Formats: sequence, C-alpha cells, structure tokens
Amino acid sequence: MSKIPVPITMPRSGAAAPSKTTGGAYPYNSAQDPPAPSAGSSRAKATPAAAPSSSSTASSATPESKPKISQRLNPNKCTDPFQTNTKKCKSTFSQSYISGSIPCRLHTSASRYHLHWDQGATTGFSPDLLVVCADGLSETEHPYVILAPMMFHELVLRAEGCVDMFVPVAEPITSHIRKAMLAPETFEAGLHALSLVLQKTGTLLTQHMAKIVPCLAKNYADKKKRDSIAAVLGLLEQQCGPEATKLIKSKIPTY
Repeated sequence: MSKIPVPITMPRSGAAAPSKTTGGAYPYNSAQDPPAPSAGSSRAKATPAAAPSSSSTASSATPESKPKISQRLNPNKCTDPFQTNTKKCKSTFSQSYISGSIPCRLHTSASRYHLHWDQGATTGFSPDLLVVCADGLSETEHPYVILAPMMFHELVLRAEGCVDMFVPVAEPITSHIRKAMLAPETFEAGLHALSLVLQKTGTLLTQHMAKIVPCLAKNYADKKKRDSIAAVLGLLEQQCGPEATKLIKSKIPTY
C-alpha cells in the first residue's frame, strides 16, 4: 500500500508563531505580577515576612554602651587638663594647681599612685600648703580627689612631734575638714584627715570640737560609716578628755 503524502502548510508572514509551552500557560515575566493561583491548587500561597519595627531596628543597630576600663578603675570625673580659668575651680587647691603653685604632681604606676614633689619641696613643712590641701579634701574630680588627701597626709607626717606648727592653722584646717565631711562624696576623705590630725596634735582640736562632732553625729546612723565614725569618736575622747565625751553624748545619745 502506497503512503499518501501529507501537505505541510507554512504560517503566513504576519502570523504569530505558536507557543511551545503546554497547557496554554505563558512564560512568567518578572517585570509583571505573577499569575494568581488556581482555585484547585493544593500549594499554599507564601506570605511575605513582616517588616521589622523601627524600635526593634534601632535597638538592634545600637550596641549596648559599656563603661570604659578607666571609668571602672577610677569612677571620678576627670578635670579638663586644658583649663586655665581659675574662676571655675571649686577650691583654692584646684586654683593653685592650675596656676602652677602646687609643688607636687600625681604619678601613676601599674598598681598605685605616688607623689612626685618638685625639687626643694621633698622635705620640710608648710602650714599654708597644709591649709590649701585641707581645702582640696572637698574636691571630687581627678586628680584633685586623690592628690589633695595624699599631700595632706604626707605634710602632717612631716610635722610629727611639732604640734606648735599646727597652732596657727588649726582653725582653717578644722573648717575645711568639716566642709569635706558635710558632702557624702568626700565624707571619707574628711574623716581620714580628722583622724590623722587627732593622732598627731593631741588636744589641739579641743576648742574646735563644736564644728566637728555634729558632722559625725549626722552620719552616725549610717551602718556603713558607723564603725569608722565610732573609731574617730573614741580617738577624740582619748585626746580631748571628758569635755569631748560630754559633747559627744549630747549630740549622739546612742553612743
């Protein structure tokens, strides 16, 4: 049986070529919206992820602030090293330090602070400088908060055994110690200075007790300070005698 040839018809020149895709679907163009899924489709439509809120984005973008190592080792605020205006100073000690009349600087080693005195000031005692250092006990900025108590301590030790050197400056020293003990930030510095002066001067502060005992009585209720205050009160009784005991009992009945 002979095969019958099948005629092949060519598309006209203006007609569109048939699509090669099956099922009548058109190729997906990313520039257009995707076709909607059919009603019988079993595949679930993917939901887009919710955009993060502005607050969560800001909190995740901003790292948690941590204190610097220097702030953990020395929490005191540092003074401006370029300050030259003495009118902004808190005490005569910082004024003298800025003007260059303090013959001592604070040096820092790996584990401690130490004083570096100018040449000619490594020995000897200056009552005027002691008064200035006593005024510096109320400082709260670095380096004054460390330098003033250390200088005060060393100057008092230099005059050990010479009580007469303290007589002309006993009143201003007592006033500055009282000012330091009135502030919570500098109470410990004032208390330590008072203990040191009592140990080295004997009965010199007897006539100035009325300025000191009320400050001690004000902080005696604090459990954290009570032991150190009681030690100073005992030293005050020992050095100044029954008059001190009477004054202490009148200001601190529970002592």
